[in-house]
Amino acid sequence: SKMISQNARFQATTSSSQLYIIQLPINRIHPRPHNSSNDDANISFTFLLLWVSLLLFIVALILLLIFIIFLFVVRPKGPKYYIDNLIPINQSSYYDVIYNFSIRSKNPNCHMGIIYQNDGIVSLSLKQQVIAIGNGKFPKFYHGTKKSMLFNLLLNFKHPKEIEDILKDEKIQLPLSLLINVPVKFKIWLVKSWRMKIVIRCEMTISAFAKVQDTFIEFLRRHVDSCIILRMMLFMV
Repeated sequence: SKMISQNARFQATTSSSQLYIIQLPINRIHPRPHNSSNDDANISFTFLLLWVSLLLFIVALILLLIFIIFLFVVRPKGPKYYIDNLIPINQSSYYDVIYNFSIRSKNPNCHMGIIYQNDGIVSLSLKQQVIAIGNGKFPKFYHGTKKSMLFNLLLNFKHPKEIEDILKDEKIQLPLSLLINVPVKFKIWLVKSWRMKIVIRCEMTISAFAKVQDTFIEFLRRHVDSCIILRMMLFMV
């Protein structure tokens, strides 16, 4: 009873039920310290997660607005390509000729120029079989806005038997496909994009060939069916 009287003070009521109020010294109360630290950590992590999510949403919204403004102001359009001429420039043998393909490119954009890189790949196919490949590097040049430019591609031409048969029968028509795979950069005012790839295919139909001085072959009649962009890969290369 002496220990209880020293550590606690009792108050009693006169009712049938008694209420005990116990008061302990402050230095005897020891709360569990790790509970408060865990609660603070959970609150901090939740707040950080919400802040990061809000920041990502704002960034995505800004990028979307920039893209919409870009499409509205720049109005980007794909360039157009045409085969302008085909001239043999060198012949080591009757079946091995280097041809100069002259390609005309038109840029219909008002605010976007095109920078062609010099590590493109060019090939010519007949019935899905490659019969000519690029000789040398792809020409590097800048194609300005609203301009038409002419660039040359050198192809080492290996004449297959089908082309030799055309010399004997002018009624034979064979489809040729010129495939151009070239990396480019787009320039909008002073800003340049990353390197992208453009794949271009030009379809031709050979109507007839003729021998000229028994040294080279040139087109007598030629019709370019189409010259289209197969795909434009908008990733960094």
